[in-house]
Amino acid sequence: STFKKLFKSEMDNPPTHERVYTYMMFIFVFVIQYVAGIFRVMLPRKFFLLKVAKSLQIASHVTLNEHEIEDDLPALPRRRTTPEHMLAGFRHEIDKRYHPVLSSFSSTYNIAGYARMKTCFHREICSAPTDLVQLRMDDGKLDTVINTCSYNYLGVYSDPQNVDSLVKCAEKHGLGVYTNRSIQDLEIVQKLEKKWAEFLGTEDCIVHFMGYDTNTMVIPTLVDKDTVIYSDSLNHNSLIKGCQYAHGKIAKFCSKDLQTLEDQLKVHKQKTQIVLVEGLYSMEGNYVDLPRIMELKKQYGFMLYVDEAHSIGATGATGRGVLEHFDVPRSEVEFSMGTFTKSFGSIGGYVAGPKKYIDQIRQKSSIFNDYVGICPMFAQQVLNSLEFVQSEKGLKNLAKLKDNSNYFRQALQERGFTVYGDKDSPVVPLLFYNPIKMLYINNELLRRKISCVVVGFPAVPLVSARIRFCISAIHSHEQLEYVVKHICQMGDYLGLKFEKK
Repeated sequence: STFKKLFKSEMDNPPTHERVYTYMMFIFVFVIQYVAGIFRVMLPRKFFLLKVAKSLQIASHVTLNEHEIEDDLPALPRRRTTPEHMLAGFRHEIDKRYHPVLSSFSSTYNIAGYARMKTCFHREICSAPTDLVQLRMDDGKLDTVINTCSYNYLGVYSDPQNVDSLVKCAEKHGLGVYTNRSIQDLEIVQKLEKKWAEFLGTEDCIVHFMGYDTNTMVIPTLVDKDTVIYSDSLNHNSLIKGCQYAHGKIAKFCSKDLQTLEDQLKVHKQKTQIVLVEGLYSMEGNYVDLPRIMELKKQYGFMLYVDEAHSIGATGATGRGVLEHFDVPRSEVEFSMGTFTKSFGSIGGYVAGPKKYIDQIRQKSSIFNDYVGICPMFAQQVLNSLEFVQSEKGLKNLAKLKDNSNYFRQALQERGFTVYGDKDSPVVPLLFYNPIKMLYINNELLRRKISCVVVGFPAVPLVSARIRFCISAIHSHEQLEYVVKHICQMGDYLGLKFEKK
């Protein structure tokens, strides 16, 4: 799967010259790093990595000597282009007290590629992530930029009206959780589960304090060794891990070509089958072809598990997600999963569906039996956001979110950029294909007061590097125009326009 991710784009065919150039640069860097790795084995690793660190030394004020590396690793300075920052992810390789672990392909890529692009990531956020955000720059100073990184789709992250209710919740329930839910359960968590089931129109619901773990711990409780699990190749890592932890047989398919799914369903028709998909794919901005999947479901009788992490609260006429978007009754889908970390400005995840399945999860899953529940204040924030979504202002924000998303996507497409995503989707990926450009694009956008997410391998195929914009209902039209204007200027001299206008 790693090999396929290297040499195949998941959605289209990148321009030939971009593919060739990307492969050539990647092979060159990888070979150089591989040869260097051989010398690392032949020579003491302290000697080799000291040379690597010194070769990466950019900031003249930083002194890196052998004594500092061996005995007392210095704290990371504010300046993010120092050798200490470049090597922060693998300092254990320098310290002789640890066994070397950088031997696999991924680890080699971390040194050869990722270490040279680390300044694109891990930047300090020093304010609430609204339409504008304050970032800590390389010189240590704060700078206010337009925020297109956050999952603040509905604009609830900094609503001052929530503060009073959160304070009252803390006074009543405290800040922590007493024990795991099978022993004692909080009243507010039970209230959240009831309200959430009512909101979605399902019989029951279970919530957990972490969205990622919701997938990894729930999926194994739904299958046995005779179950065939069909997992979309574009699924989030939490779904992939959930499949790996389960005891069933795993079969992959591509949601962009559902014929591959149907062909496999025919082969395993006599067995119990479950299909795992996302409602809105976070790196592509596309909706799953739910109408076609429902047709296959009626024909082959499999169970369906839909992860709505990015679609719940952001799509559908009333924010009820991709099922509402495609007008699919909840009663026809066994498992509706989602998170509270996106549109609802909190922490946690949920699974909703028929009571018999939710009871099964409560009996078998570690979520209910071994782990503590979601903290009271986080549960209260979800309840606040749930009330907001169903209010008149919330519905207006949903409409504004769709308008903003459609305007931004169309504006980029009209100017010759390759843009993924469906209509109304708040996730807008702009393809530049070659990961070599990641650092330049990120730095240039920051210079122009725009914060975004640049994405490369292994999150996406090597030849499908992209900028991912997350649009919010609280973005003004002027802010989006400003971003489009500067992206267009960059596209001219960085070669980012691959489509005919």
